[in-house]
Amino acid sequence: MGYCAVLKCNREATMPYAFWPVCAQHYNELDGGAEYRSQGSEQSATGVASPTLLMGESLRDLNEYTVVEPPTTLEHDMHYPEGALLRLRVKQVGGKETDMTLILPDKALTNLAALLSRHRPKPD
Repeated sequence: MGYCAVLKCNREATMPYAFWPVCAQHYNELDGGAEYRSQGSEQSATGVASPTLLMGESLRDLNEYTVVEPPTTLEHDMHYPEGALLRLRVKQVGGKETDMTLILPDKALTNLAALLSRHRPKPD
């Protein structure tokens, strides 16, 4: 069956999980609801190489966050001359929830507002 598809795992794959060959440890983690992300490549799309699964540290290394609670205010504070403060509650992909504050200079704020208004969901 080859090696486990999880990045940085050098164990023999013992069983399939969905489409990926994985070792027993990663099978149990995935079956228990562990977060993962498939990382394919052109070689995997053509069948020359297998896609890789990112889990744990490799997933956190993506440095991606999901906004958990929608922001409700934009603060202007004289102690932050760099720009307005946007406080967010986020969850790191593969990690935990945390609070994050973005400091948005005027130009960034203007560009972000324009971008978000163009990609606003259409009402039902």
